[in-house]
Amino acid sequence: MKLDISKLSAIRHSSQLKRKSIQKKLDIPPQRPLRKQRLRMKYWRREHNRTNQILHVVSKKIAEIADRECVAVAFENIKGIRGSMRSKRKTKNGKTLRKDMRRRLNQWPFRKLQSYVEYKVLRLGLPTLEVSSYRKSKNCPICGQYNRPNGHAYRCRGCRFEADRHLVASWNIAKDGARRVPADRWQMKQVMEWPVATAKPPVEPERFRVQFHTGT
Repeated sequence: MKLDISKLSAIRHSSQLKRKSIQKKLDIPPQRPLRKQRLRMKYWRREHNRTNQILHVVSKKIAEIADRECVAVAFENIKGIRGSMRSKRKTKNGKTLRKDMRRRLNQWPFRKLQSYVEYKVLRLGLPTLEVSSYRKSKNCPICGQYNRPNGHAYRCRGCRFEADRHLVASWNIAKDGARRVPADRWQMKQVMEWPVATAKPPVEPERFRVQFHTGT
């Protein structure tokens, strides 16, 4: 199953173009630094809210699937991605990534989605774990042979298995995670309970005896 989060790249790209336009228009005399700062913060908050909304929807869907299937959730260890994007990493052709490409890759919320999924799954009482990212999209999940994917396409030279390389990586992550889940972690209790408001007791209106006095 694939969950589409392609809107995130469009949100990032449009926000970046908007910030460049604001900087270009407000840098000409007379300069207005306060107005430029307010506009940049405005569109930054808009981008932040739209991104978080998509991530919350996707993470909630993943938690619902894990709860329905009663399975653990395995994550790929993605530490060091931002550090690798800061350096001038070379591509297959020996060329370095362009500055705008490094910026786009560095701005992806790699860890935020994993954090959202983690606390939603733990709230349901299901275990989570991280596995190594070594050759997850290159080893065949059926026969285990090493093959380099061609773009998004993966083809095993041994068993002739063909699939998308993201599916291959997910399959290998699931296999590696299934071997690492200890039995005692399935006895987890819910970390967070849904708050339930206590029922208020019915309140009877207090009645007072009213006496009328007539003067003579």
